[in-house]
Amino acid sequence: MKVFKNSISQELWKRCIDDVNSSLSDDTWKVSNLSWSDTIKRGINGTCLIKKVDTELRLDILNEIKDFLPYFSNISMNYHVWLPNSGISSHDDLNHKFGATIYLNKNWDVDFGGLFVWEKFDSSGMKALVPECRTLVLNDSHEKHLVTIVSNYIPEPRISIQIFGS
Repeated sequence: MKVFKNSISQELWKRCIDDVNSSLSDDTWKVSNLSWSDTIKRGINGTCLIKKVDTELRLDILNEIKDFLPYFSNISMNYHVWLPNSGISSHDDLNHKFGATIYLNKNWDVDFGGLFVWEKFDSSGMKALVPECRTLVLNDSHEKHLVTIVSNYIPEPRISIQIFGS
């Protein structure tokens, strides 16, 4: 797992947050309960909202993070809005060349849950990351990972951008 802090500019971060907040009442969002496979919903009973990042914003994001990503010929990019009790069970993204996440919340606390946890390949155990604004996490080694359940007592949903390359 590779971690890159301040992966996008403050200006681009603000555009992403504004885009999410202005579209939350749109009917363009999908839900994890209906679109994710059962294998990544084990033990999870909450819902994550999912929406494609629009083309212009997507290109601007890619322009700012391109140096962190391996070569790809195809890419998908979605917002994920993690509601209380949402999470994702352990998986390895084997069907993609890489997976990456950009965290968008300004002040996420460890007590809110929604931690990114991965199993290190060197058998030294698990490692956890509290989402930090504008940080990019890249999984280009297919390490097993998960997101812990988001608490019921959060001041706002956990918001991220999920990127898959092939």
